[in-house]
Amino acid sequence: MIVAGLALAAIIALQFYLISGLYQLRTREFDNTCQKEITKGMELLQRQYHTTGFDSAYAMIDYVSMNILQQYTLINPGDSVRRSLDKQTLSYIYHILRRYDMLTPFLKAYFQVNGLDDDFREHILIRNLTLLSPGGDILIAGDTTGITGKRNKPRSLYYVNSFRSEGNFYKLSFDYFIDFTHKARIIFRDMLGALLLSLLSILITGVIFFITLHNMLKYKQLSMMKTDFINNMAHELKTPLTTIAVAGTTLADPAVQKDTEKRNRLVSLIRQQNKHLGKLIDHILDISLWEQEQITLKKRHVRIKDVLIKILDAFRLENKEADFKLEENLELDGEQAYLDEFQFSIALHNLLSNALKYGGNPPVISFNASVENQSLTIRITDNGPGIAAKDKDHIFEKFYRGQNTQHRVKGLGLGLYYVKQIIEMHHGSVTLDDKKNEGSSFVMIIPL
Repeated sequence: MIVAGLALAAIIALQFYLISGLYQLRTREFDNTCQKEITKGMELLQRQYHTTGFDSAYAMIDYVSMNILQQYTLINPGDSVRRSLDKQTLSYIYHILRRYDMLTPFLKAYFQVNGLDDDFREHILIRNLTLLSPGGDILIAGDTTGITGKRNKPRSLYYVNSFRSEGNFYKLSFDYFIDFTHKARIIFRDMLGALLLSLLSILITGVIFFITLHNMLKYKQLSMMKTDFINNMAHELKTPLTTIAVAGTTLADPAVQKDTEKRNRLVSLIRQQNKHLGKLIDHILDISLWEQEQITLKKRHVRIKDVLIKILDAFRLENKEADFKLEENLELDGEQAYLDEFQFSIALHNLLSNALKYGGNPPVISFNASVENQSLTIRITDNGPGIAAKDKDHIFEKFYRGQNTQHRVKGLGLGLYYVKQIIEMHHGSVTLDDKKNEGSSFVMIIPL
């Protein structure tokens, strides 16, 4: 299990490594393709339209700069108002550049035509802005390096070009980038097929791992139950065989042969133990029949109340020497059911026997039968300690015996398994309605 778990972890790590490597490869391809197409797009714009895409912006900036210069003549260079006016001027120039930008729409159209993703926006960085005045130039913003000279440039930015322009009233230089803010999403979208295959392989591997683990644990549990079954079966077979052997040896004694009463008692004991041994062997043989689905029901229409009375009378007679109380409530008249009376009797007998074995001291068994919604409902309740919570999900499994009952009552762990098989072959169901320390209640429902 540890090796399988490590193998699963290794497969997941390998898939992560492969996807990570593929993502890096696709990122480099995206970067190279994008930068190459940007260069081609700029060349096409300048060659075919003889423009940089900012001609209208330059004309507007020159006009606006003339008006802004008048405001600077009214303030002192070191005044705090000057710093505020610088910020306003710079912000206004940015606004004009973006509003009259014709380069971005051209690049988007170019990318679309060439089948590339156009999910980007412009990013403009002004490196120098100076207003030209007869009384002296006014520096608004100055950055001699710009973002192109910084080592930590955002990976989503792609450099396009640097622009310089000088008009009658201004001098401007700025860098232009396109910003693929959703680059990771674009790359992952292109990798969708590989991602799905990777996730599918991990999912399939995980499912196989957990199925294998589940089957292994189930096999281990079944193996343990079979071991318990063999131990119980050996004990159950040894008891009648030992009794028969001792009784047979005793019968060989001439003195015992002369004692008619003792001889008859030993013969009766041998017959009884032989009958018990036959039942045990029949149970073992039935296992093969159930597994091979060779048991077939011989159904016929029977009067329910008559069948139940016969089963209850036989149970009382069989256990006449036991100290128990059987309370019956048959809310039935002349209803009939289509069932195999013999197999149905076995199912009820097993439930009644369990109620007697695991009931209180003395055992009190409640047997209720009624017809509800075109179905026969039978509830058998005892006054025992109930079934432990950890055993409730397994009590109908073959060979399973609750931990609290293994040493209290001997058995093969087949009784409730037979009950479930028989009732389900009648298209019915049997369930446990159990409350700790309040006894066990088995509910059997068979459609009429």
